[in-house]
Amino acid sequence: MTTSDQKSELYGAIVGKNRRDYYLERFLSFDERGGGLFPSWNFAAFFFSGLWALYRKMYAVFLGTLGIAIAWEVISGAMRLEGLLYNLFYLVLWIAYGVYGNSLYHRHALKQMAKARSDSDETLARQLSVQSKGGVNRWVFFIIPTVFIAGVLAGILVPAYQDYTI
Repeated sequence: MTTSDQKSELYGAIVGKNRRDYYLERFLSFDERGGGLFPSWNFAAFFFSGLWALYRKMYAVFLGTLGIAIAWEVISGAMRLEGLLYNLFYLVLWIAYGVYGNSLYHRHALKQMAKARSDSDETLARQLSVQSKGGVNRWVFFIIPTVFIAGVLAGILVPAYQDYTI
């Protein structure tokens, strides 16, 4: 069993340097409450949703969100939903990320710690294992502007090419 200090070190290794104190405080609070999803507001998770999950290396959460969004687009397209009802779905998704983002990240951290525990019994080796799987993906910062610029260019070039072909 890990002590509180060891758990704090492992959480710190998973989170990385960015916002370590913020997440450590919430994770220890979640540990005191027991298992489950607990509300705890996270602005980054609210504003960036799936990209925040990708940044925090929560690939399953990111893919799940992407799958839900694709399914919603297919369903809303088939039902021809528009306006308020269509946008309400995404608003609820954003709010859910904001409210439960910290708790989802805590679950991810616990899974990483359990995996590291099963891989090694030595504390230092465990911490290094967790640290290599934790932290953040810095390349996400390059993806966001690239996708934005590609979208703007497509919005300009596609109509221009259609006019040219006509």
